[in-house]
Amino acid sequence: MRTFAVHESTIAKRYATALAELASELNILDSIRDELAHFQALLAESPEMHEMMVSPTVSKESQHKLISTYLEYAKPNDLTANFLRLLIDKHRMALLNDVATAIVRVVDERAGRIQVKVETPKALTPSLVAKLEKSLADVTGKEVSLEISEKPELLGGLVIRMGSVMLDDSLRTQLHRLKEIMKG
Repeated sequence: MRTFAVHESTIAKRYATALAELASELNILDSIRDELAHFQALLAESPEMHEMMVSPTVSKESQHKLISTYLEYAKPNDLTANFLRLLIDKHRMALLNDVATAIVRVVDERAGRIQVKVETPKALTPSLVAKLEKSLADVTGKEVSLEISEKPELLGGLVIRMGSVMLDDSLRTQLHRLKEIMKG
């Protein structure tokens, strides 16, 4: 199962890279990101539509009809429309979330930004958030966009995720390590 996930992720990155290159050449990368995010949100809000778009049992014709209706409503640029059609034709619509996430990373990278997910046991004060943003910006050399979520089970400390890097300085993890050391 893990191999499949890695394979799917690799394919999604290839699609995202190709789309990002074309969008960059046309100077519409931000637009592509926004349009894919809009379609992604629509699928998230409608489980029925999501199922129709990713199910291998639904015909391409039915998926194309559904996409055509969406395209008439949303009126995205041609590159986004053609990309969504390509995902249908190649039976890759299930990769949309991964592709959209990769596109956001590309846009952020080119703009000198990085998305950082932070988990804390309780809400951080605005001053702590500002200090954390500044520290992470100093370390990465990039503008930091924090996504903070509360996870009471951490007990204390925090967990930081930046791309593929994870720093776990939670009390829960520290206690777990201590327990493992004491076991011998």
